[in-house]
Amino acid sequence: MSNTNKLQSGNYYSLNELLSNNHKIIIPDLQRDYCWGNKIHGEKDKTELVTGFLDSLLESFNEKKEEDLTLGMIYAYENPTKHIHLCDGQQRITTLFLLLGMLNKEMSNLIQHKLISEQEMQDDYEPYLRYAVRENTLFFMMDLVKEYFLKNDSSTEIPSEYIKKQDWYHEEHNLDASVQSMLSALDIIAVAFMPSQEHKGFKDIDKGLFSLFLLEKVKILYYDMENRTHGEEMFVIINTTGEPLTASENIKPILLSQIKDTTTTEQEVQQKYNDQWEDREDFFWRNRKDGEPTADAGVNEFLTWFLQIELQQDAVSITREYFKKVGIPPELNTNFNEHWYCDLLNKIEKYFLVLKYLIDNIELIKNGKEFHIIDFKSLTSGKKIGNNEKVALYPVLIYLVNTASFEWKNNQYQINQTKINNAELYRIIRFFSNVSKNTQAVQESIALAKGIKESVLDLLKPTNEYKNTLTEEEIYKLKLYKNPPPNIKREELEHIFWKAEDHKYLHGKIECLLENSKTSDVLDISKFKDLWENYHNIINLGVDLIIRFILTEGDFAVYDTTGTNGNLIGDKYYFPYDYPDWRTFFTNKSEKGYKIFFDALSKISGDIKDSNYKEYIETFLKNFDADKITDWRKFLIKNEEILKYSKQKYFLFEWHNEKSIYVMTSSKLTTGSYKKLEKEFN
Repeated sequence: MSNTNKLQSGNYYSLNELLSNNHKIIIPDLQRDYCWGNKIHGEKDKTELVTGFLDSLLESFNEKKEEDLTLGMIYAYENPTKHIHLCDGQQRITTLFLLLGMLNKEMSNLIQHKLISEQEMQDDYEPYLRYAVRENTLFFMMDLVKEYFLKNDSSTEIPSEYIKKQDWYHEEHNLDASVQSMLSALDIIAVAFMPSQEHKGFKDIDKGLFSLFLLEKVKILYYDMENRTHGEEMFVIINTTGEPLTASENIKPILLSQIKDTTTTEQEVQQKYNDQWEDREDFFWRNRKDGEPTADAGVNEFLTWFLQIELQQDAVSITREYFKKVGIPPELNTNFNEHWYCDLLNKIEKYFLVLKYLIDNIELIKNGKEFHIIDFKSLTSGKKIGNNEKVALYPVLIYLVNTASFEWKNNQYQINQTKINNAELYRIIRFFSNVSKNTQAVQESIALAKGIKESVLDLLKPTNEYKNTLTEEEIYKLKLYKNPPPNIKREELEHIFWKAEDHKYLHGKIECLLENSKTSDVLDISKFKDLWENYHNIINLGVDLIIRFILTEGDFAVYDTTGTNGNLIGDKYYFPYDYPDWRTFFTNKSEKGYKIFFDALSKISGDIKDSNYKEYIETFLKNFDADKITDWRKFLIKNEEILKYSKQKYFLFEWHNEKSIYVMTSSKLTTGSYKKLEKEFN
C-alpha cells in the first residue's frame, strides 16, 4: 500500500497497514460512546464484551496463528486522504488499539510505532486513533498514549487506579462514558496479563509473537461510504449496543456496489435490487417475533437458508464463509464474470418469492387437506430453525425455484402462478414434512430435492446414497403411489397412508401396518384399512385394557436391558404405557410383540366398526377363557388390579426360579415398590 493511495473498498487490511503511513483513524462525532468495557451486555446486563473478544483472539493465536483472522467489515469514508472516519467498527478498533497499547507497555515500547507516528512524536503527540466524539475524549486518548502507553513505570496498580492519580487525568473524565469504559477495558486486559491470573494461558504467551499476530494476521474488510452523508445514513441503522452491523447489512452494500448490467444504467440496476432488498426487509419486519426491534433476524436467517442450500454445508457463517474475497465465493461460482452479482441477487430473490408464495397460497396448495405439513409462516420470525425443520423446508424451496416459471413484470420478478402444479407441490411438501420427523440429514435432503424435475416420484432412484431419507419404507410407498393396488386411486391411497403417518405413536412410520397387511408379500389394501381402523380406535383406550386384550394373542412384553440390583436379581420386562414407549414399540420390528399386537388387531370382527370398541373388548375379555393359558399372562388377563398396581407396567422374573414373578410399580426396584404376582394377586 503506497503512501498516496486511498484505502480501497472491498479490500482486506491488516492493523499493520491501518496503523501506519500517518493515517488517522477518526471516531467522528456522529458515533456513540465506546462501551465494550461496560457490564451492560448479555443476560441481565452483567457482561462486558472485552473478555470474550480477548478469548477469541487468543484462541486464534494458539490454534491458527499462521492463518488470517477476519474480524468482519468496517464502514468508513476517507476525507481528506489518510483521515479515515469510522461509521461502524469503533468498538473493535478501539479495543484492539487499547490491547496494542498495553502490549507496548509490557514490552518497553517495542511497538510504539503502531500507536503513534514518528512525525507526531515530534509534534502534537496525536495517536493513530483519534476520538472526535467529544473534545474531552480526544485529549484523554492523546494523554493515554503519551503518558501511559509510551512510559515505562514499575507500578503494580491496575490501570484505572494508577491513571486516575495522574495530573493529566481531569475531573471531567469521570463524566465521560467513553473514558470510563476504556478504563474498564484496560483493567480487564491488565488482569489477563497478570502472572497470577489463570486466563486460558494468556499470561504464558509470547507477547512479541502475539503482537505480530495482531498486526499482521488480524484483517478487516474495508467498505468505503464515500462521504459523511452516506456515513450518517449507515450509522442510523446501527444499534446502540456497540455491536457491528449484522450479516445482512454486510452483504447488502457489497452486492449492490458491485453489480453490473449492460442493458441499463448502473444506477437503475442498483435501484432495482435495492428495492428488492427493501421489500424483503419489509416482509421480515412484518413477520418478526414479538419484542424484536428490527427485521435483521428474519433477513439473516433467510440468507442462511439460501447459503446453506447453495453451499451445501451444515453450518454457514455468512460473512466469513461467503465473502472471503469481496463477496466472491469460489464454492458457488468458479467462472466469475461481471454479471455474477446480478445473477446472485436474482437467485436470492427467487428463493424469497417461492417462500412468499408458500405462505400466501398455503390454503390453495392444501386444497382442503388437513394432514401434517411444515408451517412456513412460523419460520419467518427470525428464530433459528433446527435440522429437522431444514429437512422439511429446504427441498420445497429448491423444488419451486427449479420448476416455477419466473417472469419480469412491472419492473420486478414475479412467479407465474398459473404454471405451478399445486397438487404435486403439496406432495413434495408432505413427503419432506413427514420424513423430517425421523431424520436430520439436511445435505441428503438438499441433494435429493435437486434431482426432482417434476414429481415426487422422481425420487425413485436406483441408489443407496440417500438411505437416511429414502428409507425402504419410503421407497415402498412411492412405488405404490406410482402403481397403486387394484381398485384404489393414487389420491385415496395417499390420504390413507398420510392419515396413518400422522398418528403420534407412529410418528411418520407405518411399516408396522404395511408389513401386517400383506398377503403373499403383496399389500392387501382392504386389510390395511381394517387394521388401521382397529388400530386408531383401540389405541386411545385405557392402556391396561389394551395390554390385557393383546395378551390374549401372545406375550408381547419388552425386555429391559438395564438389569436389577438388591435382594431381587432377575430380568425386567415391561409393556408400553406412554407415548415414547408406544412409539419405540411400533418402530422396532425386532421385538416379538410387534407382530403379536397386529395379529390381535386383525382378529377383531369386521362389524365392530359401527359399535363401541371399548365395550367390544371388555366383553371379549369377560368371555375369554384365560385358564387355557399356561403362562403368566393368565393372571394379567383375569385380574385387572395387577396392571393398576403396576403404574409403569414393569415386571421382574427372578433368576433360577421362573415362577417367582414380581409386579413393580415403576422401573426402579426399591423397598415396598413390588409385590409377588401369584402370592398377592390371587
